[in-house]
Amino acid sequence: MNHYWHGYIAPAPSEGKNTQVMRAQGQDSAAFVIMATFQQTFGLPPYPTFSVSGETTTIGRQEECDIIVDSPAVSRQHARIFVEHEDFFLEDLGSRNGTLLNGEQVTARMALQDGDRVEISNLPFVFRLDSSLSGGSASWHRPTVVAVADSVADSDEDGDSVRRQMVSQGDQIPVDALEENRLRDAQLVAKIAVEDGAGGWPVTNGGTRKLNHVLRLLHALRDCVDARDITDTFVEMLQETFSAAERIAVVLKTPDGGVTIINAAARHEDEKVEVCLPIVRSTMQNSDALMYADFWRESDNREAGAVRHIICCPIVDVRGHATGAVQLDGGAEQSLTREDLEDLVVLTHALSVSLDQAFASEAVIRRSLLLSGMSNARLLRSQLAPACPPAISGYRLHSHLIEAPDEAGDFVDYVRLSDGRVACLVIDVPGRGSDATALMAVLSRLLSGAVSECGSPAEALRLTEMALAERLTQIPMIISVAVMVVDPESSSATIAVSGHCPVVGISRGVVKELDIADSPMGMADGSFSETQVTLYDNDVLLVMTDGISKVSSLQEGLLSRDQRMEMIRNASSYHHVEFQEHLVDQIERYRKGTLLTDDVAWGAVIRTSAAGTVDGEKFSENQRG
Repeated sequence: MNHYWHGYIAPAPSEGKNTQVMRAQGQDSAAFVIMATFQQTFGLPPYPTFSVSGETTTIGRQEECDIIVDSPAVSRQHARIFVEHEDFFLEDLGSRNGTLLNGEQVTARMALQDGDRVEISNLPFVFRLDSSLSGGSASWHRPTVVAVADSVADSDEDGDSVRRQMVSQGDQIPVDALEENRLRDAQLVAKIAVEDGAGGWPVTNGGTRKLNHVLRLLHALRDCVDARDITDTFVEMLQETFSAAERIAVVLKTPDGGVTIINAAARHEDEKVEVCLPIVRSTMQNSDALMYADFWRESDNREAGAVRHIICCPIVDVRGHATGAVQLDGGAEQSLTREDLEDLVVLTHALSVSLDQAFASEAVIRRSLLLSGMSNARLLRSQLAPACPPAISGYRLHSHLIEAPDEAGDFVDYVRLSDGRVACLVIDVPGRGSDATALMAVLSRLLSGAVSECGSPAEALRLTEMALAERLTQIPMIISVAVMVVDPESSSATIAVSGHCPVVGISRGVVKELDIADSPMGMADGSFSETQVTLYDNDVLLVMTDGISKVSSLQEGLLSRDQRMEMIRNASSYHHVEFQEHLVDQIERYRKGTLLTDDVAWGAVIRTSAAGTVDGEKFSENQRG
């Protein structure tokens, strides 16, 4: 078999060393083997090493040479190494640029010793000689390979040596399917370490051809703008490049450790595409490009050559992490080769770079859209928000919003009812940017209309849920909404909560979180309850969004419930005009500039001494209405 060398790129294939064998005296079961190699000593390590085989090994640019040096400075038939009486000799074959041995021009045959420096034209090599006892024949390396199949295939003991799972584009393969597999026997033919592409390329043969493949792929990828376009184009290029490939699959890792089939293609119509999960898993775990011989299920006679090959190469991102894999399956008539594996490694490097650029561009675009959406969202929220809370004699209403960088879904609004009562609406919706704000705006309008119509917090939630269901195919399950209606005539507030909005009351210096909550919208089946709380002089009733539970500090971690309650108690000890200012100040001092992961918003009502006295039970002893 010919060995190729090209330029400055990568390690030579280890295809088994052909040797000149001499019979040793008195040894019938073993042979004394003279092993010689010819190693490149320039370019990027690791340096390719070529076997010196048979009686004569020719070196030159011509395809018929045993070691092909693909350089215009090298003659077609440049030099040869040959064996006579157990000794190796070097001879120049009339080359244009000559051959040097240890710096001396080779004009006639010259004996070679271990470690001799040989220059083919101006390209340096080292001749190595070694001796060892050998059994006279090489054996295959047969590692065990984890395989996956369904229960029917698993029961078929006469099936393939490497089991596969049939897939289609878009299939999701969970992590447990990659991990829980049986062991079966298969032939490991070749392996190439693939890291981040900073080292040498694994190319020893046909460098011009490989470069042409890369250039054609890069040209085709120029018009691709997203990952899907890139993988589609890549698969089309693989179909043209690898004539022996019958099936192609491209998979990418999912965040939970499974894989998604991004692209799956078969050369023949109605042919099933199968992914060998054990090989894919090994490829991604170790960043190795692998080649396996798979004994085909349609023949039990392995000696007859019923073998097809699988090659698999990792997709490696800019950090050097394997983010996916490309698998090619050969057919029974034409086999994939070690050179195909090398080609796939080079082309997959180009794919990896293109995917890195696409993902980076998508991230920039998403961030740009998010910032633009956040700007629009904040503008919309500011336009919807009331300029100030309505005035009620003997009561002071507060509202405040602490914005998270990428959130715009929390909102506090007030509605003055026709009978003199005032409703406070506290809304917390999921998501970010303009989508969250749009949902918040819809909720605010629906709630305002519903509470104005019925005057009951629980009924307002029910009517809003019904109206929202008419507008959305599915109501988000993590919407939290609270409605608090303040009645100055009875000196009370009636509250209904859907989802998670903490409600805290302060009376006579006692701070208590009230148990007022119902299922989120979309899960309550139209059933909401409400609680009435009697307010005394200087009592405070506070309704917050759940962003308060996500406030954190680098030094102390998440704000605990007890710390939150203490902050509210401290703020209530000041004059009611200063309550909000002191509560905001305590929250900001706790987080010390740590970014918020969610908006924090609240609405509050404080009964002042100007409201006069009322009779009744304390709010902390009231029962749910």
